[in-house]
Amino acid sequence: MLRQVALDTVRQCGTEARAALEEEPDAFSGLSRYMHDSIDLRIGAVMPVLADRIPMDEELLAARRDSREAVDALVEAAHLEGSLRPDITSGDIGLLIIRLTPPLPGAMAPEDNHRLSHRHLELLLDGLLRFVSTEELPGPAISVDQLTRIPPGPGPGYAGMTAELRSKERGRCRPR
Repeated sequence: MLRQVALDTVRQCGTEARAALEEEPDAFSGLSRYMHDSIDLRIGAVMPVLADRIPMDEELLAARRDSREAVDALVEAAHLEGSLRPDITSGDIGLLIIRLTPPLPGAMAPEDNHRLSHRHLELLLDGLLRFVSTEELPGPAISVDQLTRIPPGPGPGYAGMTAELRSKERGRCRPR
């Protein structure tokens, strides 16, 4: 049953990304819609929990690849139209969704937490726009492939991934 939840979630995510790109008037609106839809799907809360509990088989890998390609197309379209900062990657988008989706600690009602996720996404979307800032972002850019290779928690492989990301950061602008 967990495998089916993961498969359905990943497939729906790809479907939402393709629909957003096709149906919205511009790519950045599509990206915004996709990110809001992903919060509604709770992909950022569901997939990190399921990732270490289900084995990846060919069907799941194909669904993940299809979803990744749909999100890549959305990000690339926003880059091409000049609305998305050029240093934002699909991996950045995925991590933002993961960071915005889990419930906040405390006794907050789930529906209030969900509404706050959407509010905070809108705050964040302003920072993704290309015309807001011309300074390069600090920290390493991360691809979706690198994102999927990060183990669920500290342990074997975690230090290696961290070292890989740190090495990517060398030579990038540092915050002042």
